[in-house]
Amino acid sequence: MKILLNGLQERHRIEELFKELKEYEKTGYNLGSVKAEQFLLIDKYFGKNELIFQIIEWEIKSTFKDRKEVSNFRVVCRLNNEIVSGELSVEGGPVDAAFKTLKKILSKKYSEIEELNIIDFHVSIARQKSEESSVRTRINFTNSDEFSTIGVDKNMLGSAIEALEKGFRYYLIKH
Repeated sequence: MKILLNGLQERHRIEELFKELKEYEKTGYNLGSVKAEQFLLIDKYFGKNELIFQIIEWEIKSTFKDRKEVSNFRVVCRLNNEIVSGELSVEGGPVDAAFKTLKKILSKKYSEIEELNIIDFHVSIARQKSEESSVRTRINFTNSDEFSTIGVDKNMLGSAIEALEKGFRYYLIKH
């Protein structure tokens, strides 16, 4: 009986995974050969399913004045069941501010996160619907390894924040 139940549970998880994968593809994720994305999706259904890191809310402000861009990122996140927050202003763009703020928060508990860097950032149209189009952001990270994560949202910054969150989550699970 236990074997039958385990088999049914596994089958249900497989069905749910493929259902979610189908929805991902419909909304424009195009996971293809993005191994970190595949890992995160499989881990959700068959891994320890630990939600080490999750962004709960965020705010970005970016100004351009006197030929200089300054961006501020404020975030509240869950880190190992603890609510933490942080804020940082940087000379540069909003994604840079988000990355550096998240890195600062996470490095307090996981010093090895300091080794993680962004090597490429690519934005494209995920689903074309005029001004209501959604965008796909792919961020390539490096430390001793290279990996990529993807975010999709109608808000370009929202898609980048999702890709950053997944990148940090993947890194923490793997290390």
